[in-house]
Amino acid sequence: KIIEKNRAVVQNEVGNVCFVDFEYTAESPQELLSLGAVAMNHEGRELGRFYCTVRPRNKQKLSHFTKKITKLTQEEIDSSEDFSSITEQFIAYLTKYEIQQLYVWGDWDRHALMQNMRLYAYKGEFLSWIEKMIDLQRIIITDLPPTSNQWGLEKMKVIYGIPTTVLHHALSDALDLRDVFLATKYKKPDLKLAQGILDGEIVIKKQNT
Repeated sequence: KIIEKNRAVVQNEVGNVCFVDFEYTAESPQELLSLGAVAMNHEGRELGRFYCTVRPRNKQKLSHFTKKITKLTQEEIDSSEDFSSITEQFIAYLTKYEIQQLYVWGDWDRHALMQNMRLYAYKGEFLSWIEKMIDLQRIIITDLPPTSNQWGLEKMKVIYGIPTTVLHHALSDALDLRDVFLATKYKKPDLKLAQGILDGEIVIKKQNT
């Protein structure tokens, strides 16, 4: 019922929406390190982008693994503001573009952000925005062959014939999410290609970026 309700919201969207992605420290507790977003109106026109890195409270020195998977540098994090400051800036961005809905890929971000809020004893306005997040993955994959594995953005871009590489950078991933969303509105997924990926007949090469 939740998926069908969210599908109806997506298909009959009114007003401006925002596609958002987050990156975290690799180690638990996973603290927010970067936030990327792109705002779009109901006609599909881009309104503006947002990107900020975030200074974690407990793991201020990035591990080698975290730097490897996020491509973030220690210098970037050292010069960043904290969680409360960045979320205030993000809320200002959402307000500026009169955003009605946030779109994410997967349900992990909601859980991770709530964990961050508990960790920092945060009680600000961003909490209400988390409630406005819709997981596009749960909606879009209903048109694809069932699998116990996740349909990541990289696979989705292949299935919908979208060029370029997934960079695993918060803003880049937010743009990829926007592109996949738009593709689903105007294209049919290549189900034969999707099945080939599941069967291991088609291998998507990982890019070192």
